Amino acid sequence: MSLYRLLSFGTKLFSKKFISGLISTPPNIERHKHYIRSIKRKHIALYVHIPYCLEPLCRFCCFVRYPLRRKADMINYASALLEEIEWYHENLEEASIGSIYFGGGTPTINISVLGELIDSLRSYFGDVPITVESNPRTLVNGEIDELKSLRIKRLSIGIQSFQNWRLKKMGRFSLPVEENKRIIKEALGKFDTVNIDMVWGIPGDTVQSVIYDAVESFKLGVDQVTFYPIMPPPMKSKVMPDYVSLPIREELKLYKALLVTTLSYGYRPDTPWCMSKITKGQQLIDEYITEYYDFVGIGVSSIGKIGNYVYVNHFYPEKYIRSVRKKKLSVTRSIQLGDIDRALFDIQSSLFGLGIRKPVKIISTTSFILWSLVHLLFNTLVSLRDIHENIPLLYALHLIQKTLYTGMNTLREIGMRYKL
Repeated sequence: MSLYRLLSFGTKLFSKKFISGLISTPPNIERHKHYIRSIKRKHIALYVHIPYCLEPLCRFCCFVRYPLRRKADMINYASALLEEIEWYHENLEEASIGSIYFGGGTPTINISVLGELIDSLRSYFGDVPITVESNPRTLVNGEIDELKSLRIKRLSIGIQSFQNWRLKKMGRFSLPVEENKRIIKEALGKFDTVNIDMVWGIPGDTVQSVIYDAVESFKLGVDQVTFYPIMPPPMKSKVMPDYVSLPIREELKLYKALLVTTLSYGYRPDTPWCMSKITKGQQLIDEYITEYYDFVGIGVSSIGKIGNYVYVNHFYPEKYIRSVRKKKLSVTRSIQLGDIDRALFDIQSSLFGLGIRKPVKIISTTSFILWSLVHLLFNTLVSLRDIHENIPLLYALHLIQKTLYTGMNTLREIGMRYKL
């Protein structure tokens, strides 16, 4: 346990330094333009954030989202998105977009608007593989066939749980369990990959409750199941007021149960959270940052990373729309990472994808030595035992990622609270 605590503590320090630096640094628009225009022939990902959701908003969710109360709000937001997309197209001419990911919020809250955004992106960047997150409540009246017609490669459905008491605990207003299962079965075979998102580690969870949801997920025969841990920000949150992280010993017990169940049903981890029955490399996984060193974020609260440069957009829709209409961009904070911090960021992303990639560029001797040491250590650990069965190593990678994401949730909490 002491090693896990040490990993958690070290990651918290890194995360705190990174988030504090980002929050306290106002944007430099000319620097932003320079970095975007400097991308030449790079394979990068594009993330698009849709901040609107059905009501009531779920208590467990830590992402930036707002209730959609007027259809006009989504239309106005999409109009601003199209302006931002056009600007990036004009300034990313020498870059290669390898993947487009729609997250939220609920991207499928208005599928006709989603279709317009997808058409625009394809007109600019070609027939790029597209992933779309969805809420099953938006897929009850033929919407799955509409999404298929949009040639989406991967559909991710946010189920969260197949147990009513857990859904109630999460504040998740959901369809009946059997209706959710019907929707999942309807989607199977219509997309290259169908993923369902599940949540674990909520107050009251036991080994039995975690195993139950895992079994119900795998029995459906979906391509992937992504098990997200609860990740409340360290600060008191308006969004997640009654959530706290589990003690390491208790969380490890739940994680072991989850992984053993995964293996027993013939699934394998592509990341510590994403379990797949497809051979690694043939599917689009949930965490695009494990596949791409660099990614561009557009829309409310989106985060982008280009080399040493990291930025985040405005957190409030009205502020985002005003900024885009005025200057085509909506960057509210940005920071330049040092060589060591960038190496740590890239190494962590690589490890979470259960691999250790070579650095895109050797930035300094120190970062190269650090990368080489981690590469040697990881390969040694993997050689001792199959990564798919190495629970201690997988849990360590889970803990690092969860701690970093928890730090990001602090950024989101501050961004929403103070309307950055």
